Amino acid sequence: MDQRDTITAGMTVLDREGEKVGTVARIYRERPESSEHSVTYRGEPRFGTGFLEVDGGVAGIGTNLYVPFSEIMDLDERGVYLNAHKDAVGNRQWDLRPVALDEPQWEASETSG
Repeated sequence: MDQRDTITAGMTVLDREGEKVGTVARIYRERPESSEHSVTYRGEPRFGTGFLEVDGGVAGIGTNLYVPFSEIMDLDERGVYLNAHKDAVGNRQWDLRPVALDEPQWEASETSG
C-alpha cells in the first residue's frame, strides 16, 4: 500500500522542520478509470497523482493550499510532512487551486485510499 493512502482529513500538515502548516481539509485523486489520461500541473504531466487541500488558516498562513502529492516528504504519527519550509510555502503558488481539479476525472474525499 502506498503510504499516501493513509492520509485522512483532519491530519496535521507540517513543514520539513516539523512546524505546523495547516490541516488536511480534502484529498483529491484521479479516479482509477481515468489514470491513463494525462493531467498537467504548471506545465508538467501528471499521471495518477493527487493533491492535498490544506486549511492553512489555523497556522497563520490564512489561505487554503493545494499541495501536490509529489511534495509530500514523509508521514508519521504527528502528520504529513511537506518537502518545503513553512516560510517558503508562499513561493510555491500552492494557494492557487489547480484548474485540473474541475475536470471530471478528479474526485475529492476525506480519505486518500
